[in-house]
Amino acid sequence: MSSTRLLKIKTGSLKRLVKDKDVYLMEAEEVKKRIENLKAKNADEWDIKKQASCIDFYEVLEETLDMLPGCDKRIAVAYEDLQNLLESKDPAFENTAELAEALQVLATSKPN
Repeated sequence: MSSTRLLKIKTGSLKRLVKDKDVYLMEAEEVKKRIENLKAKNADEWDIKKQASCIDFYEVLEETLDMLPGCDKRIAVAYEDLQNLLESKDPAFENTAELAEALQVLATSKPN
C-alpha cells in the first residue's frame, strides 16, 4: 500500500471518529433536553416514565454517555497513529493534498 494511501486512510479514520463523538455529544444533549422538558412541565416521575415507555430516555442517555470514553480512547490512538505517520517525513507526502488535510485534521482534533 502506498504511503499517501495510508495517510489518507488514517486521516479519514480520525475524522470519522471525531465526527462520531460529536454525534454522541449532540444526542446526549438532545436527550437531556427532552428529560428537562418533561420535568419543566411539572410531570411527576410516573408521568415521565409513562411517556418515555416507548423510548426510555434515561437508558438512551446512559448508553450515549457510556460511548464517550471509548470514543476518546479510539481518537487518541488514531491521532497518535496519524502523528507518527507524519513524523516519518515520507518524501511522498511533500506538497500533497493528503498532507494538508492530515495536518488540518490533527490541528482540529486533539484528543482530550
